[in-house]
Amino acid sequence: MIMNDNFKLSRFVMLSKQHVANTWTYYVKQAMVMGLGMALVACIIIWNMRHGFDTEGVRTEYVSMISGIMGLVLLVLLPLSASMLMNNMKTKQERISFMVLPASNLEKFLVRMLHSSIGYLTCFVAGTVIAELIQVVFAFMVTQHCALITPHFYLGIMSDMVSIKDHIAVALNSGAKMPFEASAAKLAVMCYLAFVMIHSSYTLGGALFRKHAWVLTSLCLMAWSMVRFMIMGMLSVNPMELFSVNQDWMFTGYVAYNIVLAGAFYVGAYIIFKRAQGINNSIVNL
Repeated sequence: MIMNDNFKLSRFVMLSKQHVANTWTYYVKQAMVMGLGMALVACIIIWNMRHGFDTEGVRTEYVSMISGIMGLVLLVLLPLSASMLMNNMKTKQERISFMVLPASNLEKFLVRMLHSSIGYLTCFVAGTVIAELIQVVFAFMVTQHCALITPHFYLGIMSDMVSIKDHIAVALNSGAKMPFEASAAKLAVMCYLAFVMIHSSYTLGGALFRKHAWVLTSLCLMAWSMVRFMIMGMLSVNPMELFSVNQDWMFTGYVAYNIVLAGAFYVGAYIIFKRAQGINNSIVNL
């Protein structure tokens, strides 16, 4: 054990490799579960569309439908993965096994945060490949035709991430109603900051709750939103009118608020993680 907050890249890489070696079977199981689940949904839809699956229009509709379902799974997985920060330390023995590893508190925290986030995203990618193979075989057996989903899905995600500003600009030009006058670039920045805010919230929830962290964190966020709107209602504050007063003030305040709060959530998660290290040391030294 190294009881400090130092960071050494070589030690971090070694710890990361060891953590992968200890947890790869868990991630394989998760990928299999996600893949089989998405494949089951795809096969049900193929069966319902089997009579018209030989036409291009039906296959295009099928690909769009499954891509939307995959997008929904990914949307749920993003906060879920962040909340799995302490998933490998649910029991005392698991906590001792991880905390006694020769690495600093910061290195262990970063390894867990990166592995929980990137690990589940990797499982999702592997799951989509498994689902793709199963649905292609099933579609060909049932209809003698098949349609590929993953190229359409991932190319769509990359296109949306790169051109989010352009999509927002099109929405603004089409007359979409916004609570304030804003440029597409500013709205794109706000979207990315909202994702960082969600990730930091669930990271803190994962460190705080450990068990059932995703559910408990979601309930806490819902309760906080209700309390916030109740307070605004009691004070007769309309956030739309407040934001429309000064566009530059609103944007600057939103960016500063999200950066400060997200940073505080990440620091809070790290402090709770360090507390787990202290508890572990007291148990080991008994």
